Amino acid sequence: MKTLFVTQEVPYPTIGGVSLRNWQNINIMTAHGDVAVFSASTWTPKKTALPGITIWRHINISESISRHELISRKLWWLYPKRHPDVSWAYSNVSAKSFEKFIAEFAPDRIIFEQVWLYPYLKIAKHFSNCQLILDNHNVEAHLLAQKPIADLSFKRKLIAKLQVSHLQRIEKSFVHQVDQVWLCSEQDIALTKQLYRPSSSLHLVPNGINIFSYKDIYLNNYPVPENLRPTEKTSYFWVRCLMRPILLPLDF
Repeated sequence: MKTLFVTQEVPYPTIGGVSLRNWQNINIMTAHGDVAVFSASTWTPKKTALPGITIWRHINISESISRHELISRKLWWLYPKRHPDVSWAYSNVSAKSFEKFIAEFAPDRIIFEQVWLYPYLKIAKHFSNCQLILDNHNVEAHLLAQKPIADLSFKRKLIAKLQVSHLQRIEKSFVHQVDQVWLCSEQDIALTKQLYRPSSSLHLVPNGINIFSYKDIYLNNYPVPENLRPTEKTSYFWVRCLMRPILLPLDF
């Protein structure tokens, strides 16, 4: 079985929660056959290969997007199934590259990492022999709706509400057009059923880490350098939290 992953940004090295989950899923699927990755972002990585991956194709959107497409992006609010966070990793050139990549690799399944890759779905659907899977890291529209807007100006409130409604339409459409939806928790599965009543099957794929990757550390095969050994001093790490679900537990 051959699997094609579609990701925003370069999937490796991992630099946050999104890439950690993407890389976890990619590595799991390598145990079941060849894996290819198609990624899109606004920069070009120096590396041209990913460890353990058969083929990787990366597109720098900023090098391929036309002036007309840039103008169209700014008018997202005129189209019910457009959203600024869904548009930036897509262009006409990347779409053609993606279609060619599918034809060359001939995958049995295509896994979209997050709802933001919705514009690529219509291309994948041309290949009827492929199983289509959405790995929805969050129920994104529900999460976006929790962002506080009370202190915003009227114009910014209107934009925020439009973004939520557009994202709801996109997420619902995505969920209904794929064969499977992967979610991180039972709560997200219940929420997806409540909001979208999907016809596709929902599967729990929790976040995790491969503890065996750290085996040499806890076996002390890599001794901690003298200047990094634990001391009685306390370190403080400053963080910037914008999402309401994160802000509430921190409000003390």
